[in-house]
Amino acid sequence: LVSALERELSAGDEAAYEACLLSFLLLSHTVARSLSHRPETAHYSGPAHVLHLIDYLQQHLCDEELPSLEELADRSGYSVRSLTAHFRKCTGMSIVQFVRQRRLEKACYFLRHTDMNITEIALSSGFNSLPYFNKVFRAHLGITPSAYRESVR
Repeated sequence: LVSALERELSAGDEAAYEACLLSFLLLSHTVARSLSHRPETAHYSGPAHVLHLIDYLQQHLCDEELPSLEELADRSGYSVRSLTAHFRKCTGMSIVQFVRQRRLEKACYFLRHTDMNITEIALSSGFNSLPYFNKVFRAHLGITPSAYRESVR
């Protein structure tokens, strides 16, 4: 494509120049859009079944209940042990740690960028109760959700 654009530009024709410029802008826009909409798995490499699981977990983080490890393994066609080993190798953490970390990231986003109350944030981030959310948040970030919100605003 670049070679074709160069050939057109070397012709010296103003219409060819405008066509090349338009083609380049469309190409740049397409590349930028594809990079900004990369799936979560773009950060990971590994077996397809693990990458599909990461996508699935990302899409269902806030579901009231995620499937059990046994159900996830059955869906992937692997044993629980094999699936969890591949997942840990790919992400550096267990499936439970991954889900918890992503939920906390979502909660932090809500705390920084919304006026939702803490209970709404807990539930919207996939935590089933405010006390559990507060406990996990404090254990991982060292401060309460309210203190975090105050520190980032």
